[in-house]
This record gives sequence, structure tokens and C-alpha cells, in this order.
Amino acid sequence: MVMVFIFFAVSILSSIAGSICGIGGGVIIKPVLDAVGVMSVSSISFLSGCTVLAMSVVSVYKNMCAPLQDSRWEQQPEVSWERVCFRCSNPL
Repeated sequence: MVMVFIFFAVSILSSIAGSICGIGGGVIIKPVLDAVGVMSVSSISFLSGCTVLAMSVVSVYKNMCAPLQDSRWEQQPEVSWERVCFRCSNPL
């Protein structure tokens, strides 16, 4: 039970850190679990791969659904090019 909690905590924290930093979570998961020494190297590699695959699937799913959910572009006012040109040609 303790091993499951350790892996879950390391996976969640590395997924968060990996998404913020732009690196894969596996870069963090493998060394941390190897340092803790709760599993064999082959088990750590397999679980790290499964975690990275799950993170990738979620990321692809979110990106595929993003255009359907993003309505910010519809609410933007139209640009008045006359005002933009006037402002650029007559600075303060």
C-alpha cells in the first residue's frame, strides 16, 4: 500500500512539474523512484512509460477538444484599421 502511494505521489508531482517545465514526467519519475528504491529498475521503467503515455493521451485529448471549447475569438471586437493606421501615423 505504501508503494502505491509513493508511486502515485511521485507520478502526480512529476506530471505537474513536467507540464510546467515542458519536459516529460518520465525524466523525473525514473530517478526519483530509483533513488527511493521501492521497485526494480524494470518495474520503474514500465510504470514510468505508462504514466508518460497517459499524460500524452490526456494532452492530445485536451488539444483536440480545445477549438470546440474556445469561444474567446468569437467575442473579440473587430479591429478598426482606420484607427490603427491613424494612431501609427500620428504618434503622441
